[in-house]
Amino acid sequence: MTVFITGTDTGVGKTAFSYELVKYWRTKGYDAIGLKPISTGGREDAIKLWEASDRRTSLDNLNPFYFPEPMAPAIAAELEGKFIHLMDVQKAIVHMVGSFSHVAIEGIGGWLTPLSRKWLLRDLVQILHCPVVIVAHTRLGYLNHTFLTIENILAADISIKGLILNQYASLGVVPMAIELIETRYNIPIALIDDFGKSPFRCPQWLEDAASNSL
Repeated sequence: MTVFITGTDTGVGKTAFSYELVKYWRTKGYDAIGLKPISTGGREDAIKLWEASDRRTSLDNLNPFYFPEPMAPAIAAELEGKFIHLMDVQKAIVHMVGSFSHVAIEGIGGWLTPLSRKWLLRDLVQILHCPVVIVAHTRLGYLNHTFLTIENILAADISIKGLILNQYASLGVVPMAIELIETRYNIPIALIDDFGKSPFRCPQWLEDAASNSL
């Protein structure tokens, strides 16, 4: 099973969710790994996934494209005189996916983050042909950000496995907001507000998908 973890923005909890998911999968006996194909500004997120994966591979295999400037990949790469080739990223991911039964691929930034002057993050997921899990913050304005992300993913004919609403540092989610999302898009939703504070509660829809993939 392979899922791509994207977000409605940067800093919404993609790494926290990916970390907990990979750790949970491994406690269930799955040969799981978390990948962070592209990172900028630091490798802290990639290192967390490396640790969640019990360091089953090298950090460079897990995070093959790293640029130190904390900017969008397209800009961070060009500042080093480099260019991110989509096929190179796909090749690195496919190589790792073939070695593990359960793989969580964490994106970078939001859904339309530019990887180069030509390619967006969306384009990478399209050629990977894997379903997406969206992580959204629940700060003021999150419904607009969530709707924009969902609409663009569906327009790209990509399957959405489900939506994670991260309630950390927010006022919470009112039932009507969940109803609005479910009524409009008919996708599974999970509320999480305690990353790292208590045992991870894997959403049932994701647990079912993991079990059915064996």
